[in-house]
Amino acid sequence: MVDNGLVQNITERFKQGQNSSQIKEALREEGYAEADIDTAFRHIRHTAFQQILLSRHFLIGLKGWTQKLQIFSTKSTVTFFCSRLCYRIARCLWSLYHS
Repeated sequence: MVDNGLVQNITERFKQGQNSSQIKEALREEGYAEADIDTAFRHIRHTAFQQILLSRHFLIGLKGWTQKLQIFSTKSTVTFFCSRLCYRIARCLWSLYHS
């Protein structure tokens, strides 16, 4: 089970500019178990990977649909794009949570 407090602690340290080895060493000195530290880092990596995949799918969809929608009026383009975007996000989320 992931300790959300530990995940927040690690995330804040990354934001402060510390690297992984510095953070792990500091957490060991604070008394965290190695297994808990590894679990928190795996959770952070997994979450970041999911965000990257979702962003990638979004950008690919945006590029493709922008090219296809150049022939439509602005209002119909926006409506169509939003509905397509919602569909793609729903598919991405479904695949992430059901894999």
